[in-house]
Amino acid sequence: MPETLHPSPFPATPEAFWLRGALTLLTALVPLSLVIHSRLKIIPPALLFLLGLYLIATRRDVRRAYRLAWPVTAAAALSVLYAIANTLGHGLGASALGVADHVLLYLAVAAVFVDGINWRWLWIGFSLTAIGLGVFCIVQHFGYGVARAYSTNGGASTSIEFATVMLGLAVTALVQLLRAQPGKPLALLHGAAVALGIYGALLTQSRGPLLAFIPVFLGLLVLKGCTSRHWRWCLGALAIFVIGGAVAVASMHGATLKRFAVISQQVTEADAGQVDTSVGARLEMWRTATRAFVEHPLAGLGIDRFQAYVHAEIAAGRSDPSIAHYNNPHDMYLGAAAAGGVPGLLVLLIWFIAPLIYFARHVRAHDARVATAAWSGLAIGVLYMLCAVTDSVFYRVMSQSFYCLLILGLALAVAHARQTRHAGHVG
Repeated sequence: MPETLHPSPFPATPEAFWLRGALTLLTALVPLSLVIHSRLKIIPPALLFLLGLYLIATRRDVRRAYRLAWPVTAAAALSVLYAIANTLGHGLGASALGVADHVLLYLAVAAVFVDGINWRWLWIGFSLTAIGLGVFCIVQHFGYGVARAYSTNGGASTSIEFATVMLGLAVTALVQLLRAQPGKPLALLHGAAVALGIYGALLTQSRGPLLAFIPVFLGLLVLKGCTSRHWRWCLGALAIFVIGGAVAVASMHGATLKRFAVISQQVTEADAGQVDTSVGARLEMWRTATRAFVEHPLAGLGIDRFQAYVHAEIAAGRSDPSIAHYNNPHDMYLGAAAAGGVPGLLVLLIWFIAPLIYFARHVRAHDARVATAAWSGLAIGVLYMLCAVTDSVFYRVMSQSFYCLLILGLALAVAHARQTRHAGHVG
């Protein structure tokens, strides 16, 4: 059996064939729509949202998939309910519900993953996007002299989130590469997506996502070795990764290495009171966010109230003025704790951990379709959990939407594959 997540056979009618193709194209375009600055970017998720609502209303198997994937769908719903409760409890405006709005959007969009798309072509679309974004970063950096590549959707401040999305696409391509049958032509495409996705992220010089990707990459190699016993193949892939990484870093004339090398120095400077550096500012924000959590352990400050708290702390002389322009603490865990106290932190942890447990249960599934989806979902979940240590990964729509699309969609795909197999429709 091919080691990819295949759809069930196309229905015989031409109308159904073209509908599946349209759904696949729209879904494949979502990651690209998240990183570009264009009014047209709303078209793919908007159409998928409407189609998702239609499928939920008309298809019993779709509704059953939501129930079977309840650990993930319930975690998403809980995050929405928490955002509403926090907003109402603190008397905040509707803008505080921006995160919840997009979770609801992708809760509906995820319905199209229930036998609505051609998985082979979806993964190809994601890999083509990774290749295109990697080339875009190369042109931006070497052609236009941009020091840190960034997305056009939000400008220079989006480097970290842009890197997170590109590495997420590299992860999905890597899973396809690891689970592909030897000699398959598509392996070249997915291999190029891995290489250019990583290199594009490297050109953003975003240290947190790059560091988070390393254990995810190693974990997937270990998983490949444990499930296939092809340990020599895994060691070869690791050697290629190390050599390729060294060449990629060298091509940037040491710019990335310098950013990592100054971490220790900036930590020392921050201890001496100089916090107007990227590391020093983070340490100062983390101290401020921790103080907010200690002062408001049950209700928190309220969503989007961190910057107001920072200004008050600066005025009181407890925080350095250099962090006045930051509106989140660049740590998702501390941000959730500051905004919502213990309940806010618990909701975030559930939103991260529930999908990990769900996907981990299926990584050794005999059905290759289920296992491949589980590998991808697990890898994306771990990547985001690690990225959340140094960045607020759900602060921007770009990175949050990518997480919701894949985590919810893949969870429903696993649930549907399980129910069709149990019903005797899968060989």
